[in-house]
Amino acid sequence: MDDPFIFDRKLDKHYDNIHNMLKNRPSAPQRALVFQGGGSWGAYEAGVFHVLYHWIKKDLPEDENVFDIIAGTSIGAINASIIINYFLEQKPESTTLTKEELPGKVLKYWEGSPEKLLRFWKEISSYSILDYPLFLLKYTWDFYKNMSAQMFPYYKDFIDSIISGESLRRYYSTQKRIVSGEPHVFSPLFFPPFPTPLFNKFFDYSSSAWWYQYSNQPLKEFILDFAPKLKYDDYKEGGITTDIEYTEPRFLLVAANIENSKPVTFDSYDKSGITIEHVLASAAIPINYPYVDINGNKYWDGGILSNTPLRELISCHNTFWKKDDTEKTLTFDKWDDFYQIQKENSIPDLSLTIVNLHPESEEGDHIPTLYDYDMTKDRENDIRFHDKTDYDVKLAQDVSDYHDFARDMAQLASDAIKEIVDKDDTVNGLKKRFENIMNTKQRALTRTTKERYFSDLIYKRFDICDVIKIQRKDDIHTISNKIFDFSSTTILNLIEEGERDALKEIVAHELEKMEKEGVQEQTVRNDRINNQLGKFIEDVEIELTEDDEYIIQCAKNELIEKT
Repeated sequence: MDDPFIFDRKLDKHYDNIHNMLKNRPSAPQRALVFQGGGSWGAYEAGVFHVLYHWIKKDLPEDENVFDIIAGTSIGAINASIIINYFLEQKPESTTLTKEELPGKVLKYWEGSPEKLLRFWKEISSYSILDYPLFLLKYTWDFYKNMSAQMFPYYKDFIDSIISGESLRRYYSTQKRIVSGEPHVFSPLFFPPFPTPLFNKFFDYSSSAWWYQYSNQPLKEFILDFAPKLKYDDYKEGGITTDIEYTEPRFLLVAANIENSKPVTFDSYDKSGITIEHVLASAAIPINYPYVDINGNKYWDGGILSNTPLRELISCHNTFWKKDDTEKTLTFDKWDDFYQIQKENSIPDLSLTIVNLHPESEEGDHIPTLYDYDMTKDRENDIRFHDKTDYDVKLAQDVSDYHDFARDMAQLASDAIKEIVDKDDTVNGLKKRFENIMNTKQRALTRTTKERYFSDLIYKRFDICDVIKIQRKDDIHTISNKIFDFSSTTILNLIEEGERDALKEIVAHELEKMEKEGVQEQTVRNDRINNQLGKFIEDVEIELTEDDEYIIQCAKNELIEKT
């Protein structure tokens, strides 16, 4: 909690503010989408969003957003900025319509957003002069590998353990891009093939000291082509800002402050706006990209501190809805009013969708051997950047339970004190002890280093009512520098993989929810899923484009046959 919640004689005005907030608070849980960082793997997120958009939209009224909050780190922040920018471009300027006129038109401003993001990824991918020879190498390698397995069946296990042609293609395609750059993403700040500057600190020119530095100017220009609202002028005016009063989705991105090693969250609800510099800061991979200076602070890629920015999302959500700047003291006489407010759900609950790019677990042949440097490096990266938010979700749910417990126990104590009516000295003493406990300072300060009190522990929190995680899994062709593979073949494969995985995970999640709700009949569950998939296909066909044909086929594949 960032602001102490205690009472004084300004209580009545404060209650008015609280009840106004309750009146404007969304009645349903807010949907939040979290995009992980992962370089070229962001194409997978585009595929996932394509499916999520239609799956959620098919059941929405016209006055709701597909997502109320989108948070991202690194490439996740870039994806989020393109989606939010598209929404704002479709929406009339707030100055031309009243707040009452806008909500009824919200959902249609999302139409076309998946296609916009897909187009970004299809255009950012590229062909290299080596791509065709590498395709020949891939098929030739696999042909002779399969032939050798048939000719020497005794050595089949050994032959199968040899890398695939697809691995070779990805590896050398990526190595070429690392050396020569990627047209829309990065350009070398060195003279290939020797990346180390001539004048370096230790005069070390060995391969162990090679330093691949790149300019992010190509990425900056390409992002602005798809998200022009990120632009700002010399007076630092501009950027993306959104307003909940106009039913606009919230945009959060995370960067790492180099000076104090802390994650910093940039928020579109902050009227200073999110600019292209904030987005580039969130994606400034250390070593490869220079840090980004914003108002004298220097930032690197947020992934090194929070690659799955759920904790930051929860903190911002909580702070926004419960902010109160008045300083007051809680008295026993005001406890009942305070208790009633805490029983009201003043903070919207959250329904979370998290898209993970770095595999959490590996199985079988994906575990690196002692002598496989590339696979070892790949697994190290996945462990370093994988989703670590399970504890954050559990802690948020535990705190909500603790809040309810502490609130009701305090009410029990208050009721017990009121029952003692014939001993004034005892009652006054108990009231004093009650007030002292409530106004005791906590050991921990807020994130903004303000003091907080035991009464803050009872201030209403929100519940995380649903969590779905869509997790990309490594395939047998993976390589260590996979996040730099922007070849067209890889990007298109990632998009389709995201679409396929999203539908499978959504169906599995819906079946699990029905089981928890007590729906025992298998045929009933199957019918409900088939009905949902049918509505999904209908919604896709309403906005049908060439990008939609694959997800229609994926949805048909998920239909459950009646037995």
